[in-house]
Amino acid sequence: MDRIVDLKYIFFGAGKMGKALAQFWLNCGCRPTYFIDNNCSLWGKNYRGIPIYSPTKICDEDSNYLVIVSCNKMDEICQQLESYGISTGVIVRADELWKVLPDIWSEGKEYVDLKMEKEKRQSTQRMLFDLQGGLALGGIEAWVFQISQTFREWGMGVEYLTLNTCKHLILEEKENSVELDITGNEGQKTEIELAAEEIMRKMPCYLISNFTRSIFWGMCYAKHLRPEKFKIIAVIHNDEDRYYCAYTKMEKYIDCCIVLSSKMENELLRRGFPSKKIRYMYWDIGCQNQFLHHYSQRHEKLHIGYAGRITVRQKRADFLWEIIKKLSAKGIQFVFEIAGKGDYIEKILSSADEKGIADKVHFAGFLIRSEIPFFWQRQDIMVSCSDWEGHSISQCEAMAAGAVPIITDVSGARDDVIDGENGYVVDVGATDQIVEKICFLDKHRELLPVMGKKAYETIKQRTDSVNLEEFWKSILI
Repeated sequence: MDRIVDLKYIFFGAGKMGKALAQFWLNCGCRPTYFIDNNCSLWGKNYRGIPIYSPTKICDEDSNYLVIVSCNKMDEICQQLESYGISTGVIVRADELWKVLPDIWSEGKEYVDLKMEKEKRQSTQRMLFDLQGGLALGGIEAWVFQISQTFREWGMGVEYLTLNTCKHLILEEKENSVELDITGNEGQKTEIELAAEEIMRKMPCYLISNFTRSIFWGMCYAKHLRPEKFKIIAVIHNDEDRYYCAYTKMEKYIDCCIVLSSKMENELLRRGFPSKKIRYMYWDIGCQNQFLHHYSQRHEKLHIGYAGRITVRQKRADFLWEIIKKLSAKGIQFVFEIAGKGDYIEKILSSADEKGIADKVHFAGFLIRSEIPFFWQRQDIMVSCSDWEGHSISQCEAMAAGAVPIITDVSGARDDVIDGENGYVVDVGATDQIVEKICFLDKHRELLPVMGKKAYETIKQRTDSVNLEEFWKSILI
């Protein structure tokens, strides 16, 4: 969304969120035109001289404007605006403020003077990671904890920036977290300002963004205010449009963007992101020096594995259950072992019990990183049904151990898998294709060690070429 001269900013919602955002706009030297609100008791009043009107006021607009949805019921408000005939192109949700932030920052003549503690000289280089969702069990968090340990070994100070409303699951890392107090703030400041204030207390430092929400916006705001004090490294973890859109819009604040697949790199380039700022990062996968893997013989049950979040969103655990049912219906003798945590576990367990095939489904629970290789070494086949990925680390770990991957055609899939040689790539959502490939390998067990060894060699060659220290020093220096 390009900057438009004399653009009006209209805020839908004059509650705590709306007032905090309006104050932020004012701090940036950019005055909102007016509020609209469904609460009729507010009509005719004002906040900081900004009038509050009925929502129908927006129907009279015929000049350049944007509507900032500044309340919690964003889906409902967007539908209401669309019912008035308002184009979705002029509606900006509060969780997508990256669409307008660079514009109001550049328009502002005077910026808020954030009250900072006296700047201290840091004895070590400092890294501040964006963990907006808390110290969770996801792949992003696992990567952050792993790379943080490496940075600490290099003598760098590392902390995680998160929110005090998050439920932390990895408690041993809590001592390294810095929580933004968004509950005690009482809506006086936006999360952007709270994040920027905390970040500026840490300056100078490197900022590593993993998400596209308020902590990332705060990083960019801090960089806008004190560009010489920060270096922002943005990481694209998922092949979702919001990453490409947000990082491209905020590109001038980003010093380096790390991608995990060739598809991600091509998508950024297509949108005009500078190639000189893009770096491709390979996973550093532990790989045995010699290929050792025992595969099931024809008289034995086929061993199939899945490791990751057991959820319907993105990972499509419901498709895992569909595959289990279809394989059972075809009379395939197998054991499907599932490792991880998620809200779909009970559904699979109860459904398997109802169908009388509970003996075919085993749950390994959540595995720590050191246990993952042993999990894959007892599998013949690795399955992934994801709707999207960044570059699945589980896929790489399975291949490193010799499990033959059968995966959907998501970002990173074809960077590792040559279809029909070291695994199979099927269409997204195509459970029948996955079942077909499993049945084929069940009948042709002699292919398992051949394809499994090629899978191992693919990851082994790449792992041997990975030098994390050189990669990060080339970015940080």
